[in-house]
Amino acid sequence: MPSGERRYHALQRASAIRVGAYGSVWSRVTTITPAALVHTRQRWIDAGLLGLAAILVRIPALLAPTNLGYDDGGYGLAAIAMRQGFDPFRDIFSPQGPLFLPLVHVADLAGFEAIDAPRLIGLVAGAMVTIAVYFAARELMDRPRALLAGALTAFSGVLLWTTGPLTGDGSAAAFATGAVAVALAYRRAPSTMKAIAITLLAGCALSIKSLLVGPALLIAWLLVINGKRWKHAVMVPFGAVATVALFSLPWGIGNVFNDYIAYHLDKTADRKPLANLDKLITTFASRDTVMVALALIGFGCALWQWNRTGRIRVAARGTRLDRCLNGTRVLWWWAGIVFVILVMQDPMFRNHLTALVAPLALLTARYRPSWRVVVVTVVIALPFQVMELRPLLVPGGYSQDDARVVEAISALPANAWVLSDEPGLVWRARRATDPFYVDASILRIHSNVEAIKITEDRLVESAENPRVCAVVIGSKVRFGSFEGLPRRLEEIGYSQSSASPTLYTRKSCSPPP
Repeated sequence: MPSGERRYHALQRASAIRVGAYGSVWSRVTTITPAALVHTRQRWIDAGLLGLAAILVRIPALLAPTNLGYDDGGYGLAAIAMRQGFDPFRDIFSPQGPLFLPLVHVADLAGFEAIDAPRLIGLVAGAMVTIAVYFAARELMDRPRALLAGALTAFSGVLLWTTGPLTGDGSAAAFATGAVAVALAYRRAPSTMKAIAITLLAGCALSIKSLLVGPALLIAWLLVINGKRWKHAVMVPFGAVATVALFSLPWGIGNVFNDYIAYHLDKTADRKPLANLDKLITTFASRDTVMVALALIGFGCALWQWNRTGRIRVAARGTRLDRCLNGTRVLWWWAGIVFVILVMQDPMFRNHLTALVAPLALLTARYRPSWRVVVVTVVIALPFQVMELRPLLVPGGYSQDDARVVEAISALPANAWVLSDEPGLVWRARRATDPFYVDASILRIHSNVEAIKITEDRLVESAENPRVCAVVIGSKVRFGSFEGLPRRLEEIGYSQSSASPTLYTRKSCSPPP
């Protein structure tokens, strides 16, 4: 056969092989695609419904007529200060990272600057944590368990107390949990886009909180390292830190450091790990009664079954890191690291417990008992949890004394400032404050950082500002700790209008426009 003819037949055979190969691939794609599409659509429908449930349960808190905790009032006043043109960190004190107050401002604008508009950030954060937990669960377990994990998160009382009121912990948990969810998907199918998403989510989480998002971000990073794509492993931590720096630049690195880092290095008391442990257990038992009950039953059943069979599941082959992150072991590491940090933290506040909600919900769903037991447990435990969460689910008004102070502040000129160590009273009266005092916490009074420290002299000097028409002393450990303050306020023209909380108003106050 001539060489030209042989070449022709060889090219023809090669073409047929390619066509056959492509045909085979196309056949597989056309066979799998409809099922894959249904599977993907099912996931997003599940996530959407869970997110909607999380939003609905937070609407009463969104519209609450009072401030729901100290942070809620402080960040509400920060939103008003930003409406007036003041900048975070330069003018407005902020104990959270450089991203949080800008997010509060965005939520305020999205809500057309209504009094409750800043709380929209919590509404979104609650839905984000719920959806992230669901997608993380789909990487680790079946759909029914993933739905249970998402539902436990959506109705978690611990999470509700940080994503109903205005707090930084809820928003930080949303980004941190999202980073873990994407990292679990990355473990299954590594890609550059997923690595970029993890980097940005980690950077946003660090730009709100530092220590408490550490466990989730560490787990996410280890999952990326386990993929053995070293460019991605390097990009995640350095990119996250670069994101924090980028968000800090507009406000000044030094200002952000004083408010966000140095402020948290001071302590309010010499707290003991046992006291933190007691607070952790009692808070979860009362606010997350359903989750705790299911977790105890599920873990107990799993332990009993292991003791009965005497079998230990053989760890997956691979490196030590592979074995540590295998299956749901990653959840135990996540929950364990959070637990240790919470117990050892000083000071540890109940808002910080939000960091434990996601891993605990995932573990509870993974080791759930039979569905019959789940239903019975929910029916028995849910009423106790609802009673504990009543202030968020059915918010009431202020007490008679607080209502009297709010009414008196509301009667002040619209452009008046009020200095208060109970910032929520000023916020709900629709008045503003000197942006330096949006947070008058005890840590600032005892701070060693001069730039953020609240002193009696500084407070009196601020009270002399013509825009300040009233001063509220509501706490003995905050403004009430300044023994000479009442006398000095009277010397510059203030008189006491009410007690408990104590309100000092300025005679004939006419603040400049």
